[in-house]
Amino acid sequence: MINRYCVEIRTIEPCSVFRGASSPSFSRRLEAGVAPFEALTKIRHLMMWIWFGLAAVALIGEVASGTFYLLLVALGLAAGGIATWLNADLEWQLVACAVVALIGLLVLRRTGVLKKREIDPTRNADVHLDIGQTVDVEAWTDAGTARVWYRGAHWQAELAAGQARSPGLHVITEIRGTRLVLTRKA
Repeated sequence: MINRYCVEIRTIEPCSVFRGASSPSFSRRLEAGVAPFEALTKIRHLMMWIWFGLAAVALIGEVASGTFYLLLVALGLAAGGIATWLNADLEWQLVACAVVALIGLLVLRRTGVLKKREIDPTRNADVHLDIGQTVDVEAWTDAGTARVWYRGAHWQAELAAGQARSPGLHVITEIRGTRLVLTRKA
């Protein structure tokens, strides 16, 4: 009689299910028509490519989002793939994935790459393209305000703190609502 084997993720043992009776479930076992270790190698090879495929998807997401967090996830997933290539069990693959991602997170936080940037959006030229533009002030009122012509319309402008009231060219340094905050152009 031919002795057949069942291959599970961890063990290879003789399978009594295949002796004369039909198998009720093939979901957790594979009938090895070839050597059992070759089937196990194919499963590990497939798992390795799943890890690397997920890492590639995370890298694509990183390129689309522009954050460093998905890059860390991709490195962790690649570490899981390398652990699979080294024939580690699933638990160690998951540990490798988590440890590499967390170490990367700690390194980026310590170097300040992931530091929260506290930039006032009213002064940020990336948010308001008007910041840094030049306007001509004809006269200031006693309250420190002026009416300037900018982008085809009249705008209310005020002088930045510590600036002297003098007519001439001024630079927009901040935008508060619909009011421009100006400093004298050097």
